[in-house]
Amino acid sequence: MACVNPNNPVFQNLAKKLGSYMLAEIEFSRLQDENFVIQNNGTFLNVPEEERKQIFENYVNLMDRKREGKAIDFKKFNQVFDNLQVFKHKNTYIFGEWDSKNNVFKGRLMSSPNIKELYGALDVLFANVDFVASVPSDIGSMLERKGLYKLNVGKEYNFRGEEMIKNLYFSTKELAEKIFDTPVENISLKQVQNYDKFFNYWGLIGKLKSAYEAKKFDEIFPLLKELGIYDYNAYKLSKKVKQGKITNEDIETVVKEIIKNSAINKVNIDKTDLVNNPKIYEELNNDLNKTLASYLSNFGIKTEMLEDIQDKLGIDSFAHIDILNKILYVDKNKQDNYPQQAGKVIAFMMQHNPIMQEITSKMKRLSMFKNLEKDELFEAVGDLISQELYKKTNTELPKDLLEAIKNLIRQFFDFLNDIQMSRINKNIGFIADNILIENQSLITQSVFKPGSPGKKVLKVSLQEALKSDSFGNSVVEKMAKYFILTGSVTLAEQGTIFRPNENQIHDLDWVSPLSREESIKIFNELYPNNKYIRNIYNQEYQTDTWLIAPEGYKIENLQIDTSKKVFRNGVEVGSTNKILGYDIVDKDGNIVSSYIPLTDSHTGKVEAKLIDIFTYENIKEEQTKSKEITLESGTKLKIADWRNTFAAKLEFGRLKDIWDYNRFIPTDNIYKKPVSETDEKDLRNPDYDPDNEPSCPF
Repeated sequence: MACVNPNNPVFQNLAKKLGSYMLAEIEFSRLQDENFVIQNNGTFLNVPEEERKQIFENYVNLMDRKREGKAIDFKKFNQVFDNLQVFKHKNTYIFGEWDSKNNVFKGRLMSSPNIKELYGALDVLFANVDFVASVPSDIGSMLERKGLYKLNVGKEYNFRGEEMIKNLYFSTKELAEKIFDTPVENISLKQVQNYDKFFNYWGLIGKLKSAYEAKKFDEIFPLLKELGIYDYNAYKLSKKVKQGKITNEDIETVVKEIIKNSAINKVNIDKTDLVNNPKIYEELNNDLNKTLASYLSNFGIKTEMLEDIQDKLGIDSFAHIDILNKILYVDKNKQDNYPQQAGKVIAFMMQHNPIMQEITSKMKRLSMFKNLEKDELFEAVGDLISQELYKKTNTELPKDLLEAIKNLIRQFFDFLNDIQMSRINKNIGFIADNILIENQSLITQSVFKPGSPGKKVLKVSLQEALKSDSFGNSVVEKMAKYFILTGSVTLAEQGTIFRPNENQIHDLDWVSPLSREESIKIFNELYPNNKYIRNIYNQEYQTDTWLIAPEGYKIENLQIDTSKKVFRNGVEVGSTNKILGYDIVDKDGNIVSSYIPLTDSHTGKVEAKLIDIFTYENIKEEQTKSKEITLESGTKLKIADWRNTFAAKLEFGRLKDIWDYNRFIPTDNIYKKPVSETDEKDLRNPDYDPDNEPSCPF
């Protein structure tokens, strides 16, 4: 639980009922720890058809209590289920719209087996997020009994032939004033009407497309915000508009790629903690730290308590984030800077988010920040985030860190105008608000893999991928004797990794325990008809890349662009050698398939594969660290340790790599409950099976 808001209606009711603020706080904390989810729409819940029909029947029965015969039909209900955001607690479903600007759930439709369960679910909802509903007085009276604030601005409404007056009911009076940015007595009917209307997603998309076509730069940003789009490419494209460089192809991209790749998942709140020892929550010393531990667990980052972190890790700090291993270490007796480390890793995970990029770009323009390493920059932003978290939870800022943060803020803002300061403060506040309600979508907003817009992603399985790709399977079987398989497909054997539901071994990456010369010799013997593509080197390793076709086929008419060079630290280390096209021919010389670079696909069923082999000049044990698995064929395959794979990914820090990192929950980090422990309440969701995870829940 974060810090208790004394104005929360559930807390207020509990205090009256129990006659004690202390007892109310205990019961309120229990409600905040209840299992519930808020998802972007019902499809994320993967509810079977029969269960969906029962949910519909429960909705109809509730409606019939007050307005018999006026429930929507099953077809319309399915549209609601698939398109509106949904709160789920036990067998209660509340459908509505997530106001991402204010982090408010706008209730529209309810389904529950009975009134008692509905009331219990509402208590859980109100205890965890801000809520608003537009309802007539008979429903409103129930909400008022629950402690919600009625805004006395009535709106005329015709509900299926019934004339009524609807009012807005808010979690608190303060929430109403926050949303409308004015005292409640000044809120007008027009403001209420504008706020109390269904979110017209596709209408706004149409407006956005028109704004791009008309090259109206000033209209684009407000529309992106209203849609909840925080996609870097969308903002990048808007700069083209401002510069007058936008093309018709770019405009098509708005709809075909950016829109599909954005605003898909505004909200994903799930209190399940898979990685932390339950005792962690007893040992963390305040509610803010507990909230952060719970939130970071959603991204596979576990919290580990040490008795003396400085002695055990050899670092001069009370807390330390090991980004690669996804572990946040904290000194049990000195937990003061846990939020700073949490803020740092959140800034790291958000590095491609336009909100974060706006903050860091302004920082890098200032002389005291422009020479900072990326890690140092994230640390500075982490301090800003943590300061906001302290403030919003009324948690006392540690004295030994207070001056450092004050100095950072002072240095930062002394060089910025009021508009820039206001914008940055809003961005930091937006981040902090989403952290405190544990909204995963702050970090994992897009449900699509970068570069694959509109393609549904599924959890990858190496064994299943090999079954579906005979050519890929043959390559693995042949190369397993000599090399260590690495890359995304091996991550699937060690944690959660998601890819479009298509060829999941489009290319294969290998680490060699041999010298470069030996590795090249072996590969040429295995695939004598290969086409060599490129070599890229740095101080530690080299990467050689080949293109191969299945047995019985050859690659011809290969076209490569050699113009684009690769630089590291100002030194040319190779060329990208981008493939522009090629044909795959059979033994008779007939073209059976051709490569299309624009879509990264082939015209026929026969496809070629890229093979990367990483070799080291001075091979060290940690570079070839691996685990051995046995394939269904009986072949022993060595796969690279997930840490080595992510070390390379994080070095590049590309959008697609950070996308993977944010969603990867290492099996190593998942809490293994000792057999001797029998208390099933230890885990918030003891029935959760990570191996039975449905298609991407992010």
